[in-house]
Amino acid sequence: MKALGALHLANTSDGESRRRHLQSAMTMYGSIIRNVRDRSTTSSSKLGLPDMATSLLLCLFEMMDSRTDGWKVHLLGASNIYNLLFSPDSSAGDNSTYDDDGDLETTHPVRRFLVSLLAYLDVAGSCATGSRTLVRGDYWESHGGGWEYNLGVPSFSHNLNDNGTLGQIRQSWSRLMSIQADISNFAQTKRQGMSKGRHEITRHDLESRLVRWRLNAPNCFASFAEREDVDTGDEEWYLQEAMGFVEAYEKATIIYLHKVCTTGQARPASTANQIQGAVRRILVLAEKYCTGVVQLGMPWALFMAGTEVNSPSEQEFVRQKFVDMARFGMMNARKALDALECTWLERERVGEGRASIPDFQSTVLLP
Repeated sequence: MKALGALHLANTSDGESRRRHLQSAMTMYGSIIRNVRDRSTTSSSKLGLPDMATSLLLCLFEMMDSRTDGWKVHLLGASNIYNLLFSPDSSAGDNSTYDDDGDLETTHPVRRFLVSLLAYLDVAGSCATGSRTLVRGDYWESHGGGWEYNLGVPSFSHNLNDNGTLGQIRQSWSRLMSIQADISNFAQTKRQGMSKGRHEITRHDLESRLVRWRLNAPNCFASFAEREDVDTGDEEWYLQEAMGFVEAYEKATIIYLHKVCTTGQARPASTANQIQGAVRRILVLAEKYCTGVVQLGMPWALFMAGTEVNSPSEQEFVRQKFVDMARFGMMNARKALDALECTWLERERVGEGRASIPDFQSTVLLP
């Protein structure tokens, strides 16, 4: 946490102050890496939730730094520790470090949060690279005990009092994450070779799941649009905010599937209205809910929308949002904006009608 804090200070300052904080961050980072390496190579070490938490923090450090794709290494490390703790029969590696004495790792109150954080970054990584998740299946449900990261206070907090609504919203996001992960799996399988018939079957199945997700959404989503006039002073504002973020990711997932299906091809006119509708909805939700530090919860949705915006005013809106995110020290937001600027320049150069859908995959981690 100290290394992450020092990096944040470095990314939000300049001159001598930046140099000093960056040196401090990298020194602590190097020390932590050596400790992690020593523990992973010592057979007597018992790996547990603290080691998993450390790997996840290192992943966040690399994400915030964004000079390399080192986040992949730490995310892989966290997933391997997860397998050791919760799937000891997996092929993740030597299982001799697994210790279920008292089953502390599976009963600790922070377990759900850490597994949800791992899943959050795992799915984000799969969407960034168009590859399968490191841990297969909806493991945040089976071993995590339910999705809870990035939606208000965690379940172990004594301040949670939402009459079950937040739990319903979390469950909806959990199901949406499962669809995102399967779209990434689809993208990887497609690159490896897929028949046209199989491609269409998979596409139809994923599109149907997105439709069912919307149809089966809890009642709170049905009333969400009717209550969008709720202001920040309302006691239920954070629930409205959470639903807004989940809906933005739903629309972004629609765009993501569209891009996986049509990468490298001409832009199909048949889906143009649906995609532009999804883009407009994301921008509306971002304008209402992406303020202050809270906006750091919507970078992927805004990025997916940004790859499809056409008008200069829409591009400027997305640009400003990513600039604001970068002001919080998130250099992955700056890298994402650079990618969008290249996309917009290419589209302007060749013309909207002639532009092919850009390669949306990158090494930038955008949860």
